[in-house]
Amino acid sequence: MQQPIPTHQKYKTLITTQCLENYGAHTENGKFADGNAYWKFKGGDRYIISTNSSQVANSVAFLSAYLHKNQDVYGKEIITDFEVIDDDWKSEEEGWDPIEIDIEEHFETLKRINKKREAGGEISVDRSPAGVIRGALSRAING
Repeated sequence: MQQPIPTHQKYKTLITTQCLENYGAHTENGKFADGNAYWKFKGGDRYIISTNSSQVANSVAFLSAYLHKNQDVYGKEIITDFEVIDDDWKSEEEGWDPIEIDIEEHFETLKRINKKREAGGEISVDRSPAGVIRGALSRAING
């Protein structure tokens, strides 16, 4: 029996990042202007960004903005590579599973959180990329 064809599949982009740590910020202010910057390359991550948009640049720009909000003089995470992948893509490297973020789900979660916050509700959001809502509030928000 033939499987039904989905009406719409998400477009997926695999994005690789590189982390940098500023050792100069541990003992001094870490600023280039003061001669205290001492950056070292550290590990990185891989992300699978899913979206309704076929524009690969949208996925790259989204992750760039997402990563930028957590950057400071102590550390940065930058995009080093990206490629379009199929739905059935599997990692060739054992133990290095990508972090998956669906752009539309991410913003829908933010809307639900802000709506609950505006209503005066307590919220608890974990640090996963999509911001999974936890606990009793989750049942209230998610139904």
